Amino acid sequence: TLPPPVVTGFHRLQEAPWTLVIQAPGSEVLAPILRFRLFFFIFGGLVIAGVLILIRSVTTGTVRSVRSVSTAAKTVAQGTYTVDLPPGGPDEVGELIDNFSTMVVQLEERARLKNSLNLAMEVQQQLLPQKSFCLGNLCFAGVCEYCDETGGDYYDFLAPDLMSDGRVGIAVGDVSGHGVAAALLMTTTRALVRSRAGQPGSLGEVMTHVNRMLIQDTEENSNFVTMFFAAFD
Repeated sequence: TLPPPVVTGFHRLQEAPWTLVIQAPGSEVLAPILRFRLFFFIFGGLVIAGVLILIRSVTTGTVRSVRSVSTAAKTVAQGTYTVDLPPGGPDEVGELIDNFSTMVVQLEERARLKNSLNLAMEVQQQLLPQKSFCLGNLCFAGVCEYCDETGGDYYDFLAPDLMSDGRVGIAVGDVSGHGVAAALLMTTTRALVRSRAGQPGSLGEVMTHVNRMLIQDTEENSNFVTMFFAAFD
């Protein structure tokens, strides 16, 4: 608002029954107040504008960071673990970015391990008989379903051409424990049995040789294999 054109003031004198009246232009009398008001409005406006700019800057950075994490999450959900996230700051959003980056690395390692286990499962399944084996009117068949991707369960049918005496070999075994370690020992056992069964010797001699070879690999870790091996005449 504009100042009044005239400001009037009065003072009653004590020495005489008079009243002193003074009039002055309002713009001159209220000049300091008007200057202070103008300074206050300018300073207040600048402060408010600075606060708004700061809020917008912080909000924009936070929204940008959250949006980048959301985009990276969609990329990871599609199976791509190569994400480019800015380094996190000292605030909660920065901690979220750092934790998400760590999680992506762990997810990639788990996915790689999962693929390796699937490949190991496929290879191990190929080592088991894929179809029944018939000799005359007698057929041999079996099936094995692992509770994990890989395991130590083992069975095999050895055709007459794989046996030194021309009979049919039947092997059923189980490795202690589960997982990849048991699968590796099962594979070793299968290879030893097949290689030794084709050489001369009784069933007892075959198993004694296989046992002696396995002990060299298992005596330090206490793993073992229980196995039944027979020859059908």
